[in-house]
Amino acid sequence: MKNSALSICGSLVLLLPLSLHAGFIKEWQLKETASAPVLVTARILEVRRNERVPEDQLSWKAETWSMTADVEVLRSFTSSGVPLASGLLHVHFLAYGPSGTMSVNGYPPPLPQIKAGEIRILPLRDNVNPASEPWQLMADSGADITIPVRADAETEPAPSLTARQFLIREFANTLGRGTPAEVAALSGYLSRKSEDLSA
Repeated sequence: MKNSALSICGSLVLLLPLSLHAGFIKEWQLKETASAPVLVTARILEVRRNERVPEDQLSWKAETWSMTADVEVLRSFTSSGVPLASGLLHVHFLAYGPSGTMSVNGYPPPLPQIKAGEIRILPLRDNVNPASEPWQLMADSGADITIPVRADAETEPAPSLTARQFLIREFANTLGRGTPAEVAALSGYLSRKSEDLSA
């Protein structure tokens, strides 16, 4: 009986890090992404490293760099209802440097994975001076803050009325017309969401 109790306690201790790990990582959900003032489906043209971010400006201790992605706007949705014009945007984000350590229990937090050649939905903050200032992601950190989708899309009969409708159209386009790699990437993203999308 005593050995059995010790065995159960040992099993619970072994499971504890798994539950802690899941509890500390910020996973961006669909409703949070849909709350961004601007959603852009973009082709990542180039990614540049700018300067190292001083550690006293961060809530974690790891080599972190300020980055800029040059992106081509393919499709967009804005809370004002007026889509962004197609063209080039500069988007600021953070990335770990070569000495960045592996995340343990969500520390340091996951940062966006943005690479040249990818097609991503980028949730952006409002930018009152887009001609002189780079756009910013809606948050600096968290898992799944950007979404992999397909570049090509059929002509839409009308602009999306809501951010959620914009996202669902992008998902349907990718899952229905995408390559196996595109479908797999988006399916992996959707499998990590807690929202019921069966409808």
